[in-house]
Amino acid sequence: YRLFPQGQPLAQVDIDARVIGRNFSPTLAVVSDARLALEALLEHAPKQTDPARKGWIDGEHQKFMQTSTPLDRPSKLTSQDRVMKDLNAIVPKDTIYTVDAGNFSAWIHRFVRYDAEDSFFGPTVGSMGYGIPSAIGAKLAHPNRVVIGTCGDGGFMMTLQELATAVHHKINVIQLVFRGVKRYRVAVQ
Repeated sequence: YRLFPQGQPLAQVDIDARVIGRNFSPTLAVVSDARLALEALLEHAPKQTDPARKGWIDGEHQKFMQTSTPLDRPSKLTSQDRVMKDLNAIVPKDTIYTVDAGNFSAWIHRFVRYDAEDSFFGPTVGSMGYGIPSAIGAKLAHPNRVVIGTCGDGGFMMTLQELATAVHHKINVIQLVFRGVKRYRVAVQ
């Protein structure tokens, strides 16, 4: 297995010069803030997109929109598709989501579209127990935004005591807990 094919040119941009070339030898190494580097690159980008490329981009975007739109499955059971569809319909566009490690996170990754900066926070290297404390931290950083922490039942059990901290300090976060290893379905009564 190779991450890059033999002879593949590689450009590496990092704010820390010590990181450049640590894992791969770049063809072009740039020490810069990512935003500044992208802005500089965009100055040299074509001002108009090739019509064939634009058609391809539009087609790929259409596929993305289809696969990231939750299905509405009528049933006496509530599916995760329906939960995500309803959630997307009622939360503000600048809602912040924090995601714990686990298979449940596929629902958030697939069905939440982020329309504002600082809207998604996930764990590094799959660290379980991240969902609740990161939601509390996000709410402290952005007190005027809705914050939804998400975790599976295992990650929830690892740090559920942090909810006492949130209650004590009146830190208003919403916590979604996804249960089970088979199909995520709950009965609606």
